[in-house]
Amino acid sequence: MAATRTNPFWLVAIIGFGVLGYGLFQWFSVDELSDSELQASIEANYQVDVTRMRARSPDGSVGLGAEWERKHKQAIREELQGQTRQAKDFAQSWIIAGMGILIFSLGRIFAARIGRAQEG
Repeated sequence: MAATRTNPFWLVAIIGFGVLGYGLFQWFSVDELSDSELQASIEANYQVDVTRMRARSPDGSVGLGAEWERKHKQAIREELQGQTRQAKDFAQSWIIAGMGILIFSLGRIFAARIGRAQEG
């Protein structure tokens, strides 16, 4: 009676599931702001920036035009959306890595099975 040998690629497959699971956890943990939350965050960040600029000004006044305000708020919006995209991209890289590890390990496991079946 021949002893069956456990394929070490099962451990690699388990690691792949772990990496994939971590990526999925990160993906679903990213908080995407609703439009109202995004607007409130933009306004809060804008007010903080203006307050900071007033504090640095010698006379406490800042002459900012409407065009500057619009562009600055747009820059804040892009920064907030960029942070969300960056978090999603980070999670996506873990998901892709997990899938790659799984495909590789399961391919090796099934190839070994086919090889044993052809020998016997």
